[in-house]
Amino acid sequence: MSVALTQSTRIGRGPAKTRTPDLVIHPSSQGLAPPMHTASGVMMGRSTQCHGQLSRRFSLLSEGATERLIGFLSRAHPVKTAECVAAATGIGAAAVRKWFERASAPSFPALLRLVVAYGPALLADVLDEAAPGWLTSAAAEAEAAALRAEIEARRARLAEISAGRARP
Repeated sequence: MSVALTQSTRIGRGPAKTRTPDLVIHPSSQGLAPPMHTASGVMMGRSTQCHGQLSRRFSLLSEGATERLIGFLSRAHPVKTAECVAAATGIGAAAVRKWFERASAPSFPALLRLVVAYGPALLADVLDEAAPGWLTSAAAEAEAAALRAEIEARRARLAEISAGRARP
């Protein structure tokens, strides 16, 4: 097993200084390409031979969970999905397109932004049968609240029409 002990610290505006003791296991120890040496002396992983393809080894989500995430986002935004997800989350549309092309997977910060934007329904859908009961209940309650709000908005619109204040 190939390991390196490094920790980068930044002091002021200068370059990062290297010292020990954080343990970093390099990809070479897992049968991947050996690490590259850089001019700064900091080890850097090489890309694998699957150019243009998502390496599932480094994805936070399983292939099935990624497919369910893509399905959820497609159902939420059937037209211009990447642009709509970008507007809702602040994640770049180009990054979202890469998820749909299976060229990359969402990072942890991106997953957090998705959960904040789409709520428990997204998590329950992505986790599928592995979703705990509390999450399934929270997703159902969120959907029920959205439906109640929609019903109330439609009642208000119907009242406007009935009172003759209808706008086209």
